[in-house]
Amino acid sequence: VGRQSFVANDGREITGGGSTVARSMQFRRSLPVIEVSAEDLEREPTQEEYELALSADDLNKSKMDLLSEIHGGKLTEQGVATAEKYKIYIPEDLVEAWKELRDAKDPTFVEIGIESLVLSCSLNEFNEMFLSDEADKSFAHFLEDTGELEVGTTPWKLSEDDEFSLTRKISYLHPVNVPMAPPQARALKEQCYRRFDDHGICVDTQTVVQDVPKADCFYVDDRLIVEPVEEGGVRLTWRFEMRFTSWTMFRRIIETTTRKETKSFMDKYKSMLERSTGI
Repeated sequence: VGRQSFVANDGREITGGGSTVARSMQFRRSLPVIEVSAEDLEREPTQEEYELALSADDLNKSKMDLLSEIHGGKLTEQGVATAEKYKIYIPEDLVEAWKELRDAKDPTFVEIGIESLVLSCSLNEFNEMFLSDEADKSFAHFLEDTGELEVGTTPWKLSEDDEFSLTRKISYLHPVNVPMAPPQARALKEQCYRRFDDHGICVDTQTVVQDVPKADCFYVDDRLIVEPVEEGGVRLTWRFEMRFTSWTMFRRIIETTTRKETKSFMDKYKSMLERSTGI
């Protein structure tokens, strides 16, 4: 039986016989030749290799199912079992966990954007209409409607820091009307979504703007709280705070400008919410 040979995807020449396959031009001089037998090329994976591959697929599917359950606000027994199996933290008492987050004083959000806005929709409807990956009135669509450019967003995924949370990123170009600054600036919103069954939803967002003077001195944190009300509908509160990472003599100017711009942004979002829910 003749020896076999082929070129791997990374350019390595793998040979098991007399004929030679030319290496890729990019790796011609430096890559080693790895000797394998025809039997190695054709053998079935071992039981251990098979179980490892199956375990990875199972973990991925289980986490995707858990992501859907967290976003949908209903954890099944299977979801709880998945969380326990892969050591994903789920609060035992979702009501108390929700109240603790909703009423937390740290971190602070001293500026009010929207206060106790009641909307005529359920928590699930709000989630599907405004927050889900397929939302018709998503943050990304809203940014485009308010004049932001080249808006791109990642889908929600399980957080690497706290897997009861979901995270995503929204990038865009922000028009700038500031002396000595470029006409557009890159901006990034990093969002963290937490849902506590039918008790409430919290979305934390950190916004960083680049390419403008002193933009590296601060960022904006905001917290969106949505919870059902007994009379029907949901109540929404949106607060924010500028957080400075270094000293700057322009702090007061930055605070005044950013506060005005953020409140204007939230006012427009409030109007969109009201229109979309029939208020």
